[in-house]
Amino acid sequence: MKTRALGTTGAHVSIVGLGAGAIGDLSVSDDVIGAALDLGVTFFDTARSYGASEERLGRFLEGRDVMIATKGGYGVEGCADWSPDAIRLGIDAALARLRRERMDVFFFH
Repeated sequence: MKTRALGTTGAHVSIVGLGAGAIGDLSVSDDVIGAALDLGVTFFDTARSYGASEERLGRFLEGRDVMIATKGGYGVEGCADWSPDAIRLGIDAALARLRRERMDVFFFH
């Protein structure tokens, strides 16, 4: 799989990424993630609103050198959408679901 620089970040990612919306549906096989990894995919796009997607990616990608982009800023209980607390708590929750210590890319969605 070819890679390219991700903007000016210095990071290189596969030219093809996996949009993980479909794997939020538990009827979609885990084999999708494994096949993407086998093909050399190193960029994964998910969101809290994609059902179980973040949790599934977290299980499969834990400890792997890949880049994950997720989305948030909304839907945090007790916080107004797009507020600093919703953003901070949303990132913390995404990190836990993704089993990551840092967030590679976070989009306001």
